[in-house]
Amino acid sequence: MKSALFFLLVGIAVCAAYVTVEGPAPNTPKGTCISQKVGKMNVGQKKSVPSVCEVAECLANGQVSYSGCSSVNLPPKCKYDKFDKNSEYPKCCPSTYSC
Repeated sequence: MKSALFFLLVGIAVCAAYVTVEGPAPNTPKGTCISQKVGKMNVGQKKSVPSVCEVAECLANGQVSYSGCSSVNLPPKCKYDKFDKNSEYPKCCPSTYSC
């Protein structure tokens, strides 16, 4: 029974993400967005946020949408499998764990 449980917990996918919205900033020219994290962008443009597993996207209404990874409380004695924290979102998100 213990070995069956072990195999069930190894390689389980973890999917947790968030989306937040900023702005629009005052006096932003039409067709652009001003992000506090990545600066000026054109509508539809996406930029990776430095040092964070997150991407910013300029929306048509001048707002900036941020998408990123959320932390997940893993079961006791479990840890995330290897993932590249320096990749662009969403590849930088931990997606599997082992116990």
